[in-house]
Amino acid sequence: MKHLSVELLQLLPQGSELKFAFGLTVRWMTGSLRKGILNVTYRNMAKRFEVMRAVVHPWHHDHFGHMNVRHYATFFDDATYHLWTCIGLPYSRMLDEHGVHCVTAQATTHFVKELVAGDLIVIDGVVARIGTKSVAFELEMRHAETCALHATYEITEVFFDPGTRTSAAMPASVRKRLEGLVLRD
Repeated sequence: MKHLSVELLQLLPQGSELKFAFGLTVRWMTGSLRKGILNVTYRNMAKRFEVMRAVVHPWHHDHFGHMNVRHYATFFDDATYHLWTCIGLPYSRMLDEHGVHCVTAQATTHFVKELVAGDLIVIDGVVARIGTKSVAFELEMRHAETCALHATYEITEVFFDPGTRTSAAMPASVRKRLEGLVLRD
């Protein structure tokens, strides 16, 4: 962050905050460059994974001219599959290697700012919590060019035994892998 341009800082009014992908926040604390304080915060950057990039197309629009909520769900659902691979537990091997797979028990989307055709998005995700039979992920959808936050997604996935069709304890090997990735602010 030492190389953030002086020209950019001079454009920021006092108290400005810039949010970038993967939890990087830059706050400009005073209006004077010589006396100013640049506060840079990383929110567990090593724990966040970029899991998807996409383009918003006109067919994603609803009658209001912005991306319809159904497409946020699709993007976030696809990103969750990629998140498993990024954390080293690919869904393609989950059942064979661990005897379980996951089902979504709860998913909540928070809409922050609309998206329109031509917008480029990037989604990143993090392991938020680990339970005895479940794991929670938090994902963020940001504009790829401006890093503006457009939506967040909180999902709880429950480990599931397909033979008994019931929830199952999280396998020890899965727990061990996830424990080192839990977001701790």
